[in-house]
Amino acid sequence: MAQNYWLFQLNKKGHVFLITLSLLLYACAQIVPLSGGEKDVDPPKEVKSVPSNQSINFASKTIIIEFDEFIRLQHLSSQLIVSPLMDKTPAISVHGKKLIIKIESQLLPNTTYSINFGNAIADITENNEIPNYKYVFSTGNYLDSLSIAGHVVNAFNLKEEAKIYVLLYTNFNDSVPLKKLPRYVAITNKKGAFSITNIAQGKYKLFALKDINSNYIYDLPNEKIAFKSDTLVLDSSLTKNIIYLFHENNDLQYLKKATNKVYGKVEF
Repeated sequence: MAQNYWLFQLNKKGHVFLITLSLLLYACAQIVPLSGGEKDVDPPKEVKSVPSNQSINFASKTIIIEFDEFIRLQHLSSQLIVSPLMDKTPAISVHGKKLIIKIESQLLPNTTYSINFGNAIADITENNEIPNYKYVFSTGNYLDSLSIAGHVVNAFNLKEEAKIYVLLYTNFNDSVPLKKLPRYVAITNKKGAFSITNIAQGKYKLFALKDINSNYIYDLPNEKIAFKSDTLVLDSSLTKNIIYLFHENNDLQYLKKATNKVYGKVEF
């Protein structure tokens, strides 16, 4: 009897051990997803720039802008606007957390420049974009601070026109968009809105252009154009300007049709 009792106790303890071991192995086999914390929803922030953003008496050929996280560029060619225009578009690259801008043009004296990136700068983890990031500098003793804003709409249906170049000229000839590059440039957003900032005080002609070949010149028959007929006198910032985009008729004369239905009679 005593021997059977001890055998029973050993078997009972063995079963308890096996059950406990099975539970431990089952718990270890459970796959628990790793938590990386809250999702990053913040765009990169500028930590420092050399020369500093909004510098005066600017004379550098290289600009280094550092952010608080790793960045990348997206759709830069369609979003980058340099105003006033430079002879050569700056060379722009990314190295980790740093944005490198190399200026390859001779800069004008006493001029405020703005390099607008739109939403092209984003972090590499969640693709959070910096909205309308802009680097501004002046080759003179102060930054120009005037601005002009408004909307470009279709002249026939009054709908807002996106991705339209808005151009400011210091030349006042009506033919200037056919022959000259503008002094200042902006591009309309999805709602047809535009804003040109850091403009010098003075007089300007305002045009807008659906620039199909992206050369800032009105040189194709299928490009649309808009303009303000009056010369703008900028001594303070202007808002709520509306300009109407239309397709100008082709003024070239050409032969549409010639017929010879009756002997001795030709119609042109």
